[in-house]
Amino acid sequence: MANALERLKKGMLTYLVLEVLSAKPMYAYQLIKEIEKVTRGRYKPSPGSLYPVLKKLVNSGAVELIVENSKKTYRITETGMKMLNEMRKDREEFFQQFLKGPGRELIDVLVSVGLLIKENRKKIDDEKHKIILELLKSCEKEITRVLFE
Repeated sequence: MANALERLKKGMLTYLVLEVLSAKPMYAYQLIKEIEKVTRGRYKPSPGSLYPVLKKLVNSGAVELIVENSKKTYRITETGMKMLNEMRKDREEFFQQFLKGPGRELIDVLVSVGLLIKENRKKIDDEKHKIILELLKSCEKEITRVLFE
């Protein structure tokens, strides 16, 4: 599960980096601030999560690194724009197929549970944390069983 979550986070960060760079070239610090702005403060990538994604994008040719006066600026390339457009297309297909159909109710419940936990996080002591975590792990196992048996 942790690996899947990390891949999901990196995939989302890759999308966000390309999305904000499609507007204009930026320094890493600007990228962090712009991603925070785009996500309305819900997500602020750390430099430790941003730099590996930027390195991967530069190595793949999706982003160009420009160094001037020891300042590093990142700019999206044509390859990066193609990658971003494909990601946008995949995202739109997901929303059309899943969120507008019967899957919408599943997402609504997941969001409700997440908001419930977030809004009541100050009430969650170590014991409640342990119980909630076990409930979520049990739920994950049951969903996996339903999907794959």
